[in-house]
Amino acid sequence: MFGRSSLTATAVSTIWSFARRCCPLSTRWIEQYVRPGVRIKTYERYQCSINNHIIPYIGEIAIDRLTAEDVQKMINELLESGGEYHQGLSARTVNTARRTLKTALDKAYHLRKISYNPVEATKSCRTEKAQIIVLSHEQAQTLLQVAKGENQAAYMAILLALSTGMRLGEIFGLLWENIDIPAKMLYVKQTLVYSDYAGYLLPRHQRLTADGSQQIG
Repeated sequence: MFGRSSLTATAVSTIWSFARRCCPLSTRWIEQYVRPGVRIKTYERYQCSINNHIIPYIGEIAIDRLTAEDVQKMINELLESGGEYHQGLSARTVNTARRTLKTALDKAYHLRKISYNPVEATKSCRTEKAQIIVLSHEQAQTLLQVAKGENQAAYMAILLALSTGMRLGEIFGLLWENIDIPAKMLYVKQTLVYSDYAGYLLPRHQRLTADGSQQIG
């Protein structure tokens, strides 16, 4: 364990400068330690948290002087007045910002830029479980009938979703080579996602059998 006095002046930086090195596409932290292990949308959420929810609140504080009180104040302000229209952010979004900051400062700690991670002394926000609304059999049949009369592509997408439990991105990512008609199987090897930086992508994913069971491909 090392104390604050062992940190040299050249090692000290602000949250802004450290996070800026952690955030953009060309940075070492997010490229070497974050991006290889997460999906593209998770990667973009890290960037959104740093740019929009962390830097504006504590970006000018030197990382060796950042306290748990500073972080907790940031969390409280995000909940109360965060967001573009100062309407306050959801607990889930604020927890994502807190988790992102903790991950970045964990790396700062291991790089010996700080002597402890102040985020560990703060509390995450309590979240409510989202209510899942499931269609009844009659509602599903009505939806299929309406879709079939309006648009064949929409009908096929909805039919696949209701029959297999596949997500829309998995359905839109299907290729003819992924369909085994004699075996009645669908192989979901990629998911169509939209990236702010790369447009539409089809990264490799997993496969799904016709009876709804999933296997990691």
